Amino acid sequence: MEGRHIEKVILIIAPTDDFHAIVVAKRIESMSPYKAIIWDSGTFPLATKISYYNTNASSDFKIIFDNSNINLSDIISIWWRRPHPFKLSEFIQSDAIRSFCKNESEMFVLGSIAGMNIPIINDPLQQATACRKPYQISSAVRAKLDIPDTLMTNDSVEATVFYEKHKDECIYKPFDSPPWRIAETRRMKKEYLSNLKSLVYSPIILQQEIKNGRNIRINVFDKKIFASEILPDKTLYKGIDWRLAPNYECIEHKLPEELEKKIIIFMKIIKLRYGCFDFILHEKRGYVFLEVNPAGQFLFVEIDNNQGLSSAMAEILINP
Repeated sequence: MEGRHIEKVILIIAPTDDFHAIVVAKRIESMSPYKAIIWDSGTFPLATKISYYNTNASSDFKIIFDNSNINLSDIISIWWRRPHPFKLSEFIQSDAIRSFCKNESEMFVLGSIAGMNIPIINDPLQQATACRKPYQISSAVRAKLDIPDTLMTNDSVEATVFYEKHKDECIYKPFDSPPWRIAETRRMKKEYLSNLKSLVYSPIILQQEIKNGRNIRINVFDKKIFASEILPDKTLYKGIDWRLAPNYECIEHKLPEELEKKIIIFMKIIKLRYGCFDFILHEKRGYVFLEVNPAGQFLFVEIDNNQGLSSAMAEILINP
């Protein structure tokens, strides 16, 4: 038998150098009798062996990698943190065959996880759906959260009309950042309108800018909600996307109970157990929903204000 058999485990699917995975793994082991194992999905199928057995009477799942040999009955829960793409052999040269092998690997691993009936945070299929900005915005409306006027389009005429309505209160951003850089939120300017013809190649998100608001980051673990205000150093950064500020401070923030209830409703609609929210707090409008990241970063907040975010994640994995 390959690998050392592990007793009860919590499986974290992430790169082995993922700082969040490492910290939460240590929290799990300090808070429970369970072993936390980080598995890099990028090692499948070349360096990880997975078998999923099924009969009319029983089923079993086995995963062997590095020094670990884990069975279905060993797994308490799974954290779908930040999975790497599956790595195929360089021996496979054909694009068609590589596409086939990649699809087979995804169908096998994701299908096995779905069939195991083990608590997973977040469910990969639900998380993939929850990442889609149109679904987020419509779900926020259903949950009675306030949203900025939003247009998602590949129609340059519609985009121009939206800009003319909001003018200097119009921002734009992509649906997702490309692999090579952070694609920050920017203000739309009149001189950019001539470039909107390129929307035939790829759509865009346009939104009403909520000016002079405060940046609120909210981390939700099941029904536990932690809020912080992000204070970028405005002497060093004049932009509108605080993520690009070279320096910022996170201070604890108290949310209204009514907003917390709406956030929990949103989480149920979108079928997430963990979510990292960005809101703008405006003096007149109140809290305005921007987006949710189902696999967001939270340790920078914990480092600044000692909110027990890594412990909260460990707790819902220990008691799923």
